[in-house]
Amino acid sequence: MVLRPAPVIGFVGASVVGGAGAAVFTYAGHQIIGAVTQIRDDQAGYDLRYERHLARVIQANGRLRAYGRTQERSRHEVTDRMRDFLTGINLNSQAYDDRFLDGVDPPLVRVTGKPKLNLNLEGWVQGLVNAATLSARVS
Repeated sequence: MVLRPAPVIGFVGASVVGGAGAAVFTYAGHQIIGAVTQIRDDQAGYDLRYERHLARVIQANGRLRAYGRTQERSRHEVTDRMRDFLTGINLNSQAYDDRFLDGVDPPLVRVTGKPKLNLNLEGWVQGLVNAATLSARVS
């Protein structure tokens, strides 16, 4: 019995295409498994880096808040001492609110200070003129 060439060629061609398809399917499955493993490893690394980042943020916030408290105390001390001095020599003064550093996140509590004082310039100039006049008379 002689086989006709058309069915043999069809069967061989189908076998080659089926074998190639199976090889491609196996290769693609291996690639997908590798990609899933890589994604899982990358996610674990990202989570670790993010935890380290959060720890640094918490540490930086603590340092910045401590710096802000120190800045607030010193600013209040200087402003209060200056106000007491100006009040003692009967000069008008007015203090303005200012924000202080409270970490890198939005502050939970508004911290205000008093960095500026409005001075009576005319009184200061008159005091300088009087001092110059007295020093000229003495010498």
